[in-house]
Amino acid sequence: MVNFNKNNFKVDFIGVGVPKAGTTWVSQCLKEHPQICLSRPKEINFFNKNHSFYSKNKSWNYHYGIDWYKKHFIHCQQKQIKGEFSVHYFYDHETPRLIYDNFPDAKIIIVLRNPIDRLYSHYLHAKLKGLPSFEEIIKKEKDFVEQGFYYRYIKNYLEYFSKDRILVMIYEDMKKSPLSFIQGIYNFLGVDYNFTPDSLNNIINPTAPKAFSLRFAYMKFSEKMNQKIMLSPFVKLIKLTRLNLVTRKIINDLGNKQTKYKEIYPETRSELKKIYLPQIKKLEKLISRDLNFWQ
Repeated sequence: MVNFNKNNFKVDFIGVGVPKAGTTWVSQCLKEHPQICLSRPKEINFFNKNHSFYSKNKSWNYHYGIDWYKKHFIHCQQKQIKGEFSVHYFYDHETPRLIYDNFPDAKIIIVLRNPIDRLYSHYLHAKLKGLPSFEEIIKKEKDFVEQGFYYRYIKNYLEYFSKDRILVMIYEDMKKSPLSFIQGIYNFLGVDYNFTPDSLNNIINPTAPKAFSLRFAYMKFSEKMNQKIMLSPFVKLIKLTRLNLVTRKIINDLGNKQTKYKEIYPETRSELKKIYLPQIKKLEKLISRDLNFWQ
């Protein structure tokens, strides 16, 4: 594989996952920090060839080269640190090596969530794709279930990046104390960790039944916009308006007002606990963290 990074361009950090673990909120809080510049859009999906189990046919962007990648940071100021957050980087086996080949000094941010809750939230997020029941999916889609084998994927990153360059955060800590959580990331990145983002107490990208259709339509529209932003000045002008922000706010407000989605069946949760427990035990040792609240 070609190393495209033949000039002085670099990114300082890359968030690599995981889906449905609050990474949109994290990205928003990073974007609001005056010393940080986040890519436009949040998810460039440059380094990963593989995507989620329900989006397997998405294109691979790496062949476009570093000049294409750089265009997602043209809005950044010289003194700001630069980074992006593409949640499917976590699962692609080749991604850690490609990141290292191009940006060996980059810091890696990983946000993890109880693997069962994350799996179910991811399923609900994808339900508009015409998926069968949750129970059928976990029986048929082995790769989908194994997205909760966090230990396996972190070990893949440790083959290229030292532990001091990888920050592993826990979603449940975010829910308890969002300020401490985001300050931990600011501190890791070496920026002013006393900064308080405006979005600190906002719920970003909620998973709520009645918000699915509107959010799906928005996502498809935004995806098309992101594909064309490098090509069309007219589309770029629209992208720079407040339309994107207003639409997302409507969706988030709608989601915040919804009743909770249907709970996982107790027997299904029990089955998944048995599957994930060995991986959780390994992860506890790897990151030196008690994860008893996941068990």
